[in-house]
Amino acid sequence: MKHPFLTLKSYLLLLVLIIVCTPGWSQGITDQPTGNYDWASYRDMNQTTYQKRLTEMRRKGMRPVDVEIMGGNTRTYAAVFRQNTDQRMWELKTGLTSEQYNTKWKEMKNKGFRPVDQESHLLRGKRYYGALWIKNIENYKWVSFRNLSSSDYSKRFQEYKGKGYMPVDVDAYKVGNEIRYSVIWIENKQGKQWAQYRNLTASQFGARFQEMNNKGYRLLDTESYQNGRTQLYAAVWIKERMQWKAYRDMTAIQFGNKWGAFRDEGYRLEDIEIYSTPQGTRYAGVWVMNKDRYMWSKKDLITTKAKRFQRDNPSRGMSIAIAQNGKIKYLKGFGLANQDNGKEVNGHTIYRMASVSKAITGVLAFKLQAQGKFDVDQKTRKYEEGLPDHHTHTITQLLSNRGRVRGYTSGRDPLIHGTNSPVADALAGSMLFANDPLVRLPRDSFYVYSTHGYTLVAAAMEKSREMSFNDILREELSSPYQLPTLRCEDHLDLGPKHSKIYERLRDGRFGTLRRKSLSWKYAGGGMECSAYDLARFGMQLVDRRILSQDDIDEMLSVPDDDSDYANGWIVGTRKGNKYYSKGGSQPGSRAYIICVPEKKLVVAVMCNTKVGGIHSFGKELAEASW
Repeated sequence: MKHPFLTLKSYLLLLVLIIVCTPGWSQGITDQPTGNYDWASYRDMNQTTYQKRLTEMRRKGMRPVDVEIMGGNTRTYAAVFRQNTDQRMWELKTGLTSEQYNTKWKEMKNKGFRPVDQESHLLRGKRYYGALWIKNIENYKWVSFRNLSSSDYSKRFQEYKGKGYMPVDVDAYKVGNEIRYSVIWIENKQGKQWAQYRNLTASQFGARFQEMNNKGYRLLDTESYQNGRTQLYAAVWIKERMQWKAYRDMTAIQFGNKWGAFRDEGYRLEDIEIYSTPQGTRYAGVWVMNKDRYMWSKKDLITTKAKRFQRDNPSRGMSIAIAQNGKIKYLKGFGLANQDNGKEVNGHTIYRMASVSKAITGVLAFKLQAQGKFDVDQKTRKYEEGLPDHHTHTITQLLSNRGRVRGYTSGRDPLIHGTNSPVADALAGSMLFANDPLVRLPRDSFYVYSTHGYTLVAAAMEKSREMSFNDILREELSSPYQLPTLRCEDHLDLGPKHSKIYERLRDGRFGTLRRKSLSWKYAGGGMECSAYDLARFGMQLVDRRILSQDDIDEMLSVPDDDSDYANGWIVGTRKGNKYYSKGGSQPGSRAYIICVPEKKLVVAVMCNTKVGGIHSFGKELAEASW
């Protein structure tokens, strides 16, 4: 297995393991259960953010399962949270002096809690301690130690191994010139086979890792620390069948890439380790299977088709999401979100939607109509009287591209890229073209594709609802259907999940494009979303959660024989299955969604580069999935 951003030396230090298991549910002594849980993890948090996150997670019914603290002049936190399904009581205390820790340890033991994670760090040269305790509802016998010398650790190891205990957490740190250890031992009621090793060099760890893999063990807990300039490792292995993955010695970018890719595959992070090396801060993680996406029978076929499409239609980055029967069955990214730092795309990467925005606007219009807040059969000027008099079209004529409003004047029309500054609202955006005459069409012709016409729809919506189009989108779709990445693009407010936008150069390389404001065409080509949320949008539409079947039928009704374009969607039939779809293309974007209601199937494809062939590719993926 190769990693595109590692030197050969780093690659030799990087280790991955995948073990297939039978899905099930088991809590056990490891506190790493199988099954499907909501989870979250955060890193690089300061004290304030960390405390807010703890409060937020507790309110959401989550509990921490692993915490890391990097000291120095200030504390930096990382934490992993998991759904607290049994509403187990927990308490997390860090930044304790040795005396304070002793007091807290006795208090928690007397209350019937047991530790699952111990931690130690230096802050401005002074050592502090902490631990995560959970209510010991299983009544496991347990012991924990800290500040053990190497010889003391060996004695405790033999003692508690002989008593039928097993270690579940090991921490190592320097006190003066000596390495000290902390360890949590728990009664091995289930008779699990286990192994624990420490003070391994990188090469020794790699050899031991492979040995344990061959024997059917998985990594439970890992620790890395320095002795001089030598990087050492300690780890606990347990013998059990569970689908899992583990990587170590990753940079922050590499860790983020693996985190995103593994989340897409259906894994959750259970153990995180952040440590110093001569090369800088490095990360290690252990992930366990959380969803059954890896079992989907079409997974390998879809990946093969995606790689072939990426080869024949090169995009800097592409993400695919496939939903079927109300579940995300496939989620994967191919390529880079940022070629400058090696950040990879994944299913949650945010892309421009281009003209897929029109399909969203079509749904939005009919949803407002179902609520009695909008009428698609009304004249546009009934809502927005500020439009010139020659705009005699109705809303549905604009949505179906029958309003005879012009589109781009050419492939070099500057409005394709956007405007240098945001426009105030949709009416202001429409003033960039609204005074131009309507398009003259040949006899018996009605259809003229127009992104501009959708700006007029947005102007009518804004006047009808007395709020911005982005607020309407958020209030009617993004918030109620939990689609947080679906919004109008704000090129001045981009977060870490956003992909950069690219163009393919003549020499085959990719050049980074500068974003302009798409505010003039939010409704027709200015939205953004992740492939994950776009597929979930389609899934809820297919399940008739957003619109009733009657409203969907009306939205998908083609007004004439001039094209297959309905209200924001193209409708058709493929191998006897009716579908509705929409593609989009603009600088830095190529997007596509297809919904096949009879198969309860939705496919979403999003790219950060303008490429060809995406309509055919999306239909090919849909056909391969049903």
